[in-house]
Amino acid sequence: FDADASDEASLAHLAEHVRAVAPRLDVVVVSTGVLHARTATYELPEKRLADLCVASLTASFTANAIAPALVAKHFEPLVARHARFAAISARVGSVSDNRLGGWGAY
Repeated sequence: FDADASDEASLAHLAEHVRAVAPRLDVVVVSTGVLHARTATYELPEKRLADLCVASLTASFTANAIAPALVAKHFEPLVARHARFAAISARVGSVSDNRLGGWGAY
């Protein structure tokens, strides 16, 4: 089943499909994510503030923050009372362990 985690209609359709197969879930794992988005202006991840652009920031925030929140929204009705919800990220997104710097949008 193909779904777009940033599209609410797509997630609602996916949740309906899952509900038909498994009306209660014990675990929901979201592993969407993007380090950077290639734009017409930038091919590489931004390493300086001067490299930031709205298109790259929007794509990063959508994949890394908005999409997991929308998955939670649409799958919450299917989640059992003591279920687990996990949104997996990467070490590069760590605030406490970002020795290399850069990747501001991430």
